[in-house]
Amino acid sequence: MASSSASSSMPRMSFRVFLSFRYEDVRHNFIGHLCKALDHAGIFTYNAIDIEESGMGEDMSITIMKAIEESRVAIIVFSEKYTLSSWCLKVLAKIIECKEQKDLIVLPVFYKVNPGDVTRDASKLGKNLETAKRWKAALYYAGDLFGWRVRRGASKLGKDLETAKRWMMALREARDLLGWRLGYESSEATLIKDIVKTISELISFDVYLSFRSKDVCENFVKSLNEALVHKGINTFMDSDNLRMGHDFPPALMDAMELSRMYIVVFSENYAESPWCLKELMWILERKNRRKKLMLPIFYKVAPGMMRAKNELEEPGTVRAQKEPGKVKSYGEALEKHKVEYGMRKVKKWREALSEAADVNGKHLPDGNEDDWIPRIVEEIEKMIAEIR
Repeated sequence: MASSSASSSMPRMSFRVFLSFRYEDVRHNFIGHLCKALDHAGIFTYNAIDIEESGMGEDMSITIMKAIEESRVAIIVFSEKYTLSSWCLKVLAKIIECKEQKDLIVLPVFYKVNPGDVTRDASKLGKNLETAKRWKAALYYAGDLFGWRVRRGASKLGKDLETAKRWMMALREARDLLGWRLGYESSEATLIKDIVKTISELISFDVYLSFRSKDVCENFVKSLNEALVHKGINTFMDSDNLRMGHDFPPALMDAMELSRMYIVVFSENYAESPWCLKELMWILERKNRRKKLMLPIFYKVAPGMMRAKNELEEPGTVRAQKEPGKVKSYGEALEKHKVEYGMRKVKKWREALSEAADVNGKHLPDGNEDDWIPRIVEEIEKMIAEIR
């Protein structure tokens, strides 16, 4: 198994891939490259250190089993020594259990081994089961002669027997699943690209969260995302890590296209970001042409600040004091963009902001998250129920 870690700085989505592998077999290259490629595609991964090899306790084991239950996809990397680890087999059995009970998608990778190698390991385990059965029968017989202490040992062996049986069945089932085989002459880069492509095609999101990360990423949006995930709502949380160059990266485009609805968090410095403005135009186009739902959240910003050229404000709005060198006005931010992007584009951005301001949403004048997040989640649940 792998180390307890997650993709880059913070999870961008609830879509999670659990990676099961034997640490000493694949730790140096393949797993590291695969995790990096999945992270670049915006896919959150979970890996967990082999409990036996790391010396970690039962608490970590419980955490890892819970991570499997919360995952959407499990990738099992069968390597030369995978089946020699009782921890790997325990995790494998849990993965197969979740496949049957929770519709977990399981994808095996045969890393420099053949599927038949897994079969042979299962056969060896089967022979051990037969031996264990004979031992159990002998212990029970001896228990009748010598007392309950011996029979207690037989009972423990019975539990071990059931565990081994589950492991054998899990190995056989995983062996027969559709997956990938990497031979000694195969290209790891090509295989990793294929794995990422396959998983990306499986993704669909209930909610796409669009926001200005410098304003609210570490507090409000993160808390909102966690609350949505807790309710079983599949989210994609945009990240500055995905924004490179002038064009939308494929991972971002795919996530926006595959989302059922959009949550746009308008914050104090939202209009400073050309990325946010481009994203808003794209979202509004999907809303208008494809009838996708959009819920704007006005975080410490009055909707009136986004309207018209003269930035009409709602009655009673109190303007924050402007700090030196810091833009507080949407109008000022748009004026600055004219230099680089031109008047025509800025005009479209201004119109997009005005349109978004007229969409029914939630206004958080004081940013009190504890009060507002449950209400927002409830509203999102209702909206999703209409389109599911």
